[in-house]
Amino acid sequence: MLSDLESPRAGEQPGMRLTAMQQARDSGNATISGKIILLFETDQDRQAGFVMFLPVYKHNAPRGNVAERRANLVGWICSVFRVGDLMHGILGEGTSDVDIELYDGKEVSDLTAMYDSNRATRHQHPHFRSAQQIRVADHTWTIAVHSLPSFEEKIDRSKPNNVAVIGTGISLFFTLFVWMLARGRTRALQASQAIKQELAERQQAEQACAQARSGSGLFSIIPKLG
Repeated sequence: MLSDLESPRAGEQPGMRLTAMQQARDSGNATISGKIILLFETDQDRQAGFVMFLPVYKHNAPRGNVAERRANLVGWICSVFRVGDLMHGILGEGTSDVDIELYDGKEVSDLTAMYDSNRATRHQHPHFRSAQQIRVADHTWTIAVHSLPSFEEKIDRSKPNNVAVIGTGISLFFTLFVWMLARGRTRALQASQAIKQELAERQQAEQACAQARSGSGLFSIIPKLG
């Protein structure tokens, strides 16, 4: 099994990939890792990343409990994501008046920071700020949104209705963001399920050929080792 416990990349916590693979194997569901540095990242446009793992089991084998899923695991389908690219695809260019930050887990710190839409703009005392935790593929993220000076200059804070509308708008943003993430994850899972079906069909064909040759064969994307 892939292990990053002994030698994680600089800037990431040990065991992020391994933990996600084990969770996916035991649950039978797609699971994403914590914040990692992808192998192809360089110092130019360096971004945080994560990996999604979808477990693949032997065709028609029982997997009703953890022991059966572990025994019948074939491997994993995996997909890598650069967080900056992912967020740009969701948010586009329309974030000049607010700063949107994404953190891995529940802790908000430089260590867990995965994305900042306005890294060049430091606003120490925003008038409007909100943070919310969301679950994505069995993993927790924290999203923080706060206003920038360009936004605050447009708002008359003496009117309570304006403040209420802004609070409602931030809540709607969180709802929309989670929906868009879920929509993207659904498309990824649909593609992964199609790959799983293709693997199952290929495995059946290989087993039939193997039986004809009195041999055996196995196909996987990321094979289980040990």
